[in-house]
Amino acid sequence: MRTDRRRVVITGLGLVSGHGLGHAALLGALAEGRTAIGPVDPARTRGFDADGFPCRLAACVPDLDAKAHVPKSYRKAVKVMARDTEIAVACAALAAADAGLKTRAHDPEAATYPAGRLACNIGAGLIATEIGELASAMATAATGAGAESASGSDELPSLDTRAWGSIAEVEGAKGGMDNLQPLWLLKYLPNMLACHVTIVHGAEGPSNTITCAEASGLLSIGEAARVVERGWADAAIAGGAESKVNPMGLMRWHLAGRVAECGVGDDLREVVRPFDAASRGSVLGEGGGLLILEGADTATARGAVPYAEIAGFGAAQSVPTSLPYASGETGPDATALGDAIERAMADAGLGPDAIDAVIPLALGEPEADEAEWRALSRVFGERLASIPIVTLTPSIGNCVAGHGGLGVGVAAALIRSAAIPPAAVTRGPSKTKPPRAILVCATALGGQAAAMVVAAPEPL
Repeated sequence: MRTDRRRVVITGLGLVSGHGLGHAALLGALAEGRTAIGPVDPARTRGFDADGFPCRLAACVPDLDAKAHVPKSYRKAVKVMARDTEIAVACAALAAADAGLKTRAHDPEAATYPAGRLACNIGAGLIATEIGELASAMATAATGAGAESASGSDELPSLDTRAWGSIAEVEGAKGGMDNLQPLWLLKYLPNMLACHVTIVHGAEGPSNTITCAEASGLLSIGEAARVVERGWADAAIAGGAESKVNPMGLMRWHLAGRVAECGVGDDLREVVRPFDAASRGSVLGEGGGLLILEGADTATARGAVPYAEIAGFGAAQSVPTSLPYASGETGPDATALGDAIERAMADAGLGPDAIDAVIPLALGEPEADEAEWRALSRVFGERLASIPIVTLTPSIGNCVAGHGGLGVGVAAALIRSAAIPPAAVTRGPSKTKPPRAILVCATALGGQAAAMVVAAPEPL
């Protein structure tokens, strides 16, 4: 690995998935071959019932209480947190505790790093508003509700855009927007994940939010690693989180042809099958992975024991021109992902023979998986058949922006444990040597691609 720059290590893992809170829950499930995918539980999804949707399965996070992961003085702010933000806040608290990192959330006077030396980069999605919060506003701006419409017919109600906003106010009427809570917008902006995490933990160093679907988490970790590497910060909270298990999220994924049509009685083993042309499609999950990254020098100085090292990072972009989906959107491109992988390995100073395992996106969408497999084959050639392929989607669903952080977190945990559980391997040999370098990669619908080499930490 390269030694001509400041090294960046992973010292804390904050993983939240359908298996629960913490990386031990996820690693235990992977080792046992268990899945968190099941019927959508309204008790876990703020009342959302998926019975009317073609896809009625998902991997929902159990027992998530954001109030338990913020200081008492900050608990009122939970009221304006979307589900995505709650997941991120929980991930950040778990990661800081796992790293033994003291932040503003614990004691501002005893923080491990000055506020300006702690950065934050979080991948996020386009957060779907809760239907209940829109209902009264929509009703105010509807025509034909409970009475004849303006045309005198009994047509179904429709949205009157004039009654929704400014025109209604000019005419002295109450607009639909008047029935939205005052801080409505501040609940659903994608940067709210990083906003709340930075406030809670006092991260006043470089901060960013990246919204590139499944590539978001890896891109955010890569950018945070560069910030620490350049000396702009000594530590960073980085990764991604998202929940698409809601009416808008699930419907959009269905219209895009990206989820399987499945229900309660289906055999889950026959639904999500990564790199299998017979797979019926993917299933959504909610979750996220935030990591504590530190400069190897400052981590060593405070006595931290790293899980792994960010050895290399690469990103690429292409205009997606193939693999049409039902909505007319296009699928991931093999060229961009192959480029990103090659750049990550070059950045790490490692060749294909040095990679001991791969954690790809592998969503179980046949067209997307085929493109991903072509990219991996381009880089590894015939050796790909002898590399263990660890897939997360059959166990936790597609966590979208949260997927990359979960993948890197799993890679770091596997390196520390010096073993890859046979049940976690989808393709390739189940009997493996202790992994020293694991490739994590992802590509998104818009053509973004990212890859990262996570390696065993070397002594300074």
